[in-house]
Amino acid sequence: MVLQRASPLPVWGTASPAATVEVTFNQYKRKTQADYFGNWEIQLPAMPAGGPYVLSITSDRSTVAIKD
Repeated sequence: MVLQRASPLPVWGTASPAATVEVTFNQYKRKTQADYFGNWEIQLPAMPAGGPYVLSITSDRSTVAIKD
C-alpha cells in the first residue's frame, strides 16, 4: 500500500449499521461508529515516510489487515 506522507490519512468503509469500527495503523488506534447506513470514516494523523506498516480494520463481524 502507498500512502501520502505528511498529510492526514482518511480511512473509510462500510460495516453493519451502528457497528463499532476500530482502525489501527502504526502506533495509532482510533474507534468510530458506523452510521444508520453502515458508512464510517476515521482520520489518522499525518505520518512521516517509513514502514512497512500494517493497517488493521476491525468491526463486529470481521478484521481486515493490509500489509506493506
